[in-house]
Amino acid sequence: MNNFVFGTVVGLSLIVSACETTSPVPLTRKLTTNIMAEIAETDVVVVPNGIGITASWTSAAGNQPGYVDYSYLAPPGTSPAAAGIGGVIGQMIAVAIVDAAPSARASRSANTINTDLDAEALNESLRNTIRAALQEESVVSFGEVSSENFGRKDPEPMDKIKVITTYTLAEDASAIRVQANVTYENDTLDYQTQYKFSSKIPKNEIGGPLYRNRFTYHSDSFEAPELTLELREQLVIAINSQFEEDISNLESDNDAKKIKKLTKVRDTSLKKAQDDKLSKTEKATLLIDKWRGRNSPILMSEIEKAHKYIARMLLMDINNTDVPQFEKVDPPKGSFFAPVVLREEEMIFSTDDESRINILTTSGYYAGSYTSAPANGAATYGNTATAIKK
Repeated sequence: MNNFVFGTVVGLSLIVSACETTSPVPLTRKLTTNIMAEIAETDVVVVPNGIGITASWTSAAGNQPGYVDYSYLAPPGTSPAAAGIGGVIGQMIAVAIVDAAPSARASRSANTINTDLDAEALNESLRNTIRAALQEESVVSFGEVSSENFGRKDPEPMDKIKVITTYTLAEDASAIRVQANVTYENDTLDYQTQYKFSSKIPKNEIGGPLYRNRFTYHSDSFEAPELTLELREQLVIAINSQFEEDISNLESDNDAKKIKKLTKVRDTSLKKAQDDKLSKTEKATLLIDKWRGRNSPILMSEIEKAHKYIARMLLMDINNTDVPQFEKVDPPKGSFFAPVVLREEEMIFSTDDESRINILTTSGYYAGSYTSAPANGAATYGNTATAIKK
């Protein structure tokens, strides 16, 4: 990633207004000048987040079909195929065994971080931030901002910007990722693809939203603590604390089998705490409490920064007619998100300050999407996430 451009994104040479292609097209869709003039001031619907912060972990099962996430490469030997386990049932069993520890760690992290957090506080913060978003000389602006629940089969809101936001804890609990997926549909305005195809238009470019994009904010990361005798003592206390409530709940239910199993997991964790290195699980155990506290002040501070970024970038992008392209411009080379270079290109298009960078994805499935991340690199997030238990 060698391109550095400061200022707005309008007119970037890496984004083209139209291109003839037989390749896939990005998920991102941009408004045309005519549609922007038609919709002008537009209401916003924030879909309520009812689960709070999810915790990520890496599943040996890999990714869902059609979606590739290069943020994690499975360690050698953990893949059922690599282990030589044949058959669907054998692979399912192997995956369950490999996934057990990180899945349990993620569940405990999710439960812990959500203890002091009101999910509605996240929704209110995002609504208020979008209401306050302003941009000079914008064609499209925000009208009323409200919340509305949508089921999977419910019809899309018409003539309203729909915002769905997820909040994810890094695998080692050192950072938070806030991601907003935004769409706009209007049944009085037909979607017309802005790409030229050498044959017939593919189904995924016939109909659907007039606008669609993704905005991601990576918080700054807590530094990994140095392993000392005092830290080991803190780790032991933290491990006991994380398991105490779950074991207590099981005791009240008289579930001896689960108590025995959970106690064994706790004892194994306590034994590992005596070695000379901090595992990802142990680091998460120590760092998770940094996000907690009455009304989660540190957590909410980072989330509000993310909301401001999302609102600002959404307003800018929905007034930007540049059409993203799927094809790469340059041969593969170094990238801020190193593994993603296999699939995408990115460029820094502006900087908030010396400690952070803004990234525009310029090719691939998410071409046209935006990311804000620490200049020294973002934390890692697995390909799976778990929410607080209900």
